[in-house]
Amino acid sequence: MLGMKGIKLLMLLALSYSHFSYASMEVEYCKYPPFESNQYTIKLCMQDSMSVVERVPYWGAVDLNGVEVIPTQYDLIDSFSEGLAIVYDFGTGKKAYINKKGEFITDYIFDNATDFSEGLGAVYKGNQQVLFDPGSGVSGFINAQGKLQIPMVYQFAFSFKEGFAPVIRDGK
Repeated sequence: MLGMKGIKLLMLLALSYSHFSYASMEVEYCKYPPFESNQYTIKLCMQDSMSVVERVPYWGAVDLNGVEVIPTQYDLIDSFSEGLAIVYDFGTGKKAYINKKGEFITDYIFDNATDFSEGLGAVYKGNQQVLFDPGSGVSGFINAQGKLQIPMVYQFAFSFKEGFAPVIRDGK
């Protein structure tokens, strides 16, 4: 079991190394959109040459000219990172990854996931609060093709940064 000091350190690591796919829920509008449209609400500004948009109630993506490149068919799309984005299925509470064409590279099988960093995405199955309840979930890393690259043997995993990714295994 982690002590209070360990929990505080892990919280700091979580904030500095990873973002857990919640940021896009709070983004409302781009300050200076690259195009004007009355069809969409821009949710995330240009990333990988696309803006994530919403046509109520679904999300998709448009290019620099406002042309839809990913149909508005997802419950929510997070930011694109290394050509991939996390999509949500509100009905199941699961997450998956899509590419810039809107094609799935994974099914909706993850309880949580991180943006891709250095060619890998940290994925989680089980209780989303695994950081505070070690043993209640498993984490590992997938590659850009959706294949498990690093086994799901960790209680918690953070995004890679400069070749390293903090992980928790056996409460350490």
